Amino acid sequence: MTKRVWQHQGSALAWRPDIDGLRAVAVLAVIIFHAKVGIMPGGFVGVDIFFVISGYLIASIILKEEAEKKFNLARFYERRIRRIFPALFLVIAASAAAGAVLLAPADYVLFGRSIIAAMAFFSNFHFSHQAGYFAPAAETQPLLHTWSLGVEEQFYLVAPFALLLFARQLRPWRAPIFVALFAASLAVSMWGVATEARWAFYLPHSRAFELMGGVALAMGLVPVVQHRRINEVLSAAGLALILFAVLFYSERTPFPGFAALVPVVGTMLLIHSSMNSGSTLTARLLSQRPVVYVGKVSYSLYLWHWPLLAFAEYEFGASLEVWHRVGLLIIAFGLSALTYRFVEQPARNAGPPVTRKVVFAGGLAAILLCLGARELIVDGQGLPGRLAPEVAALARATPTRVVSGGLCSFGEEGVRARTVADCTIGVQTATPPSFVLWGDSHKATIAPLVAQLATAAELSGFNIGRGGCVPLFGLEGQGRQFRNCLAGPSEIERLLHDPDISDVVLIGRWGLYAEGTPSPNERPTSLPRFVENDQDANRETFGRLLVETVEKIRASGKRVIIVGPVPELDVNLPAAFIKAAMKGKTGDIVNARADFDRRQLGVLPVLAELERMEGVSVFYPHLVLCDAEVCRGSEHQTALYVDDDHLSPAGARRLEPMLLSILSLIKD
Repeated sequence: MTKRVWQHQGSALAWRPDIDGLRAVAVLAVIIFHAKVGIMPGGFVGVDIFFVISGYLIASIILKEEAEKKFNLARFYERRIRRIFPALFLVIAASAAAGAVLLAPADYVLFGRSIIAAMAFFSNFHFSHQAGYFAPAAETQPLLHTWSLGVEEQFYLVAPFALLLFARQLRPWRAPIFVALFAASLAVSMWGVATEARWAFYLPHSRAFELMGGVALAMGLVPVVQHRRINEVLSAAGLALILFAVLFYSERTPFPGFAALVPVVGTMLLIHSSMNSGSTLTARLLSQRPVVYVGKVSYSLYLWHWPLLAFAEYEFGASLEVWHRVGLLIIAFGLSALTYRFVEQPARNAGPPVTRKVVFAGGLAAILLCLGARELIVDGQGLPGRLAPEVAALARATPTRVVSGGLCSFGEEGVRARTVADCTIGVQTATPPSFVLWGDSHKATIAPLVAQLATAAELSGFNIGRGGCVPLFGLEGQGRQFRNCLAGPSEIERLLHDPDISDVVLIGRWGLYAEGTPSPNERPTSLPRFVENDQDANRETFGRLLVETVEKIRASGKRVIIVGPVPELDVNLPAAFIKAAMKGKTGDIVNARADFDRRQLGVLPVLAELERMEGVSVFYPHLVLCDAEVCRGSEHQTALYVDDDHLSPAGARRLEPMLLSILSLIKD
C-alpha cells in the first residue's frame, strides 16, 4: 500500500491525519466564536493554531526538498497559488455579487477597497488602518477575515529564503539566531498590546513568533521526546492549553502578545508529541474521520463563514438570533464541502494543460480582476446607479463620516498641528482667542459650525481634543485606555494661565465615559472605562473627575460651559437609513427617549449639580433632538448622524440656536 502524503506537488511529506484534525479544532473555534454562540469566547485563537500549523508544514516541505536537492522556488509558489487563489477568488466574487444587492453605496465603497487587499494579500495592513476611532463596525465587513491570509502569505514570501539561509550559510548559528528573532517578534507583539497599538493584532512582525513556533518544530530546534508516556502527557497538555484559551479568553484579553503563547505552545505540543514515538491518544482522537474531514475543508469553511455572517449582520442586525447564526454556519459548511470538492481539489491536482505558466497567469488575472472591481466600485462611489433613482439620490446626500473641516485634533498621531497655536478657530485676526473648545469626537462634529458662527461673531478660540478622549483632568492614573489622552489636558492646564481666555467649553460623549459600556451598535473592546467590571464605581469616578475638572477651571477664574450628551442610537444611522430606503421603507429613524435617559443615569444628575455652581452653564442637545417619547436619528428624510452617535452636519445645524447662545455668553 502506498504511503499517503500531503497534497503538495513535488513533496513527499507524510500525511498526518491528526494535523488535519487540529485544523478542524482551529476552524470550529473560529466560526463558533464569530457566530456569537457564547460557548467559545476565546475562539479567535483558532487563527493562531492555523499559524503554527502553517509554519510547521511549509517549513517541513521546504527543508525536506532542500535536503533532497529538489527545492524549486517557482514550484513552491505554484503550489501556493493552486492552494489559495481559486477558493479565495470564488468567495470574493460571491461577496461582491451579494454586496451589489445588499450594501448601501458607502458600505459598498468600503467593501470595494478591501477586494484587492484580500486578493493581493495585504488585507491585514488594510484593516489595521480601518481599526481607528471612526472605523465602521468590523462585523459587517465581509472580507475582514482575510487579514490572517495576508499574514500567512507574507510569511510565504520570506520563508523560502530565510529557511534556505538557515539550512546553508547560517546552520551553525541557526538556533541562537532563530531564538533571537522569535523573542524579538514576541517582544514587539507584547509592546504593541501594552500600548494599544492598532497594528499589534494584524501585522506580520507581531505575529511572526506564532508561525515561527511551527518552524522551530520543522527545523528540529525542539528536543525530540522518544518516551511514549511523556508524549501522551505533552499532547494532553497541549490540548488543555488550547481549550483553556478557547474557553477562558475573551475579546477583552490583551492579544496577541504574551497571551498568544498559550494556544501557540499548545499547538506545538500537539504536533511535536506525535512526531517520533507514534500516535498519542489525543492524536488518535483528532484523527477520527469526521474530524479529519472538517480539517480538510477548513480553508473553504474559514473563507465562507465570515461573509455569510457579515452580510446577515448587516442586513438584520440585532434581530439576528443565535439559531440564525448556527443555520448560516451549516450553510457555510455545505458551501465549503462543494468548494473543496469542485474547486480546491481540481485546482491543486490539475495537470497539463494547466502548466506552471497557466497557474501564474491565472493568479495574475485574478489579482487584476479584483483590482478592476475595486476601481469600478470605489471610483463609481459604490455604484448608486444599481439603486432606484430616489434611493441613489438619498445615498449621495447622506454623510457617513465625521468631517471636522480640517480642524486639528490635538495630540493625535499623524496630525500636522503640533502646537496649540495651530488649533485656532473663529476669526483669524489679531483678536486674541477668548475661549477654548475642549472635547472628543463629539466636539469635532460641531467644531466646524462653531468656527463659522464664531467668525461671524468676531470671536476667536482654541480647538483642543482627540477622539475617544474624555475632556477631564486627572486621567494619569485611570488606566491604559487613557494613556493617549494626556496631551489635551496638559495644554488646557497651560491655557488656564492665559488672561485672554474667559471660557472653557467642555463637549464629550458623556454617557460612554460614565457607563463604560458600548452602545448596542458597538463592539465592547477598548472602551474608555475608569473602573473595570463595576458600573456604579465607574459612574462615581466619572462624576468625581468631572466635578474636580470644573472646580479646577473655576479656580483659575475661567467660566465653564458644558455641552450635555448627544443621544446615541442603537443602529448605524446612514446604513439603516439607506437600507430602509432600498427596501422601499420611508419614515424617520428614531430611538426611544427612555433609552437616552437610561444611558445618562450617571451624567444628568452630575450636570444638574454643576449647573448650580456659580460661573457654570450647561446646555442640553437632547432638548433639541428629543421630545418626551423619542430621539430623532433622521428628520424629514435627512440623516442627523453619520453613525450611531456622531452628528452629521445637518444634525449639528439643529444645534445652531444653542451654539449661538453659547457664543453670546462668551462674548458678554
